[in-house]
Amino acid sequence: MNDAVYRGVVHYWPETGEAVDRYRLRVPVYENYLLYLASYIRPDYFEKYEFVSARKALERGIGLCSQQAMAVRGAMKRNGVPARIVLLSGHVVVTAEVDRGEWWVLDPDYGVVIPKSISEIERDPEIIRPYYRAKGYGDRIIDELAAIYGPEGNRLYETRKD
Repeated sequence: MNDAVYRGVVHYWPETGEAVDRYRLRVPVYENYLLYLASYIRPDYFEKYEFVSARKALERGIGLCSQQAMAVRGAMKRNGVPARIVLLSGHVVVTAEVDRGEWWVLDPDYGVVIPKSISEIERDPEIIRPYYRAKGYGDRIIDELAAIYGPEGNRLYETRKD
C-alpha cells in the first residue's frame, strides 16, 4: 500500500492561481458548496483544501506528505491493520502494527518502509539512513529527514475514531 500511494500521488502543492483548479485543490461546488464559496471569500484558508478522507486524497492524486499518510492509514484501517498518523517536525508518516506489538514506520511520500517503531527511531534517528538510501535518496535529504525524526516536536495524530 505504501508503495502504491508513493507511485500514485504526486508530491505537489502549488501556491495559488490556475493550478488550484487544474489539480482539484479547491473543494468542488457539488461536494460542499460552503467550502467552495469560502475558497473565494477566504482563499488563504479555503482555496486549497486538504482532505482527511483516504479515498478523497487518492482520488485527487496530488498532495503533500499528510495527504499520502492519510491515504495509507485509511487503507490500512479499512483492512483491519492498526495504523496511526505521526506528525514529525516538518513531515508526516504512518506507523502500523505489522505483528502483535510490532510497529513499523511507513513513509508514503518517499516510498520508504522502516521496520522499526517510531520510538526506536526517535531514540536513534540515524537508523533511517539505509532505508532512505536504498530508495535512492542522497545524504542531503536523508540528513534533513534524520533531523526531523528526532523526538522534538513529534506527536501522534489522534482522531475521535482512534
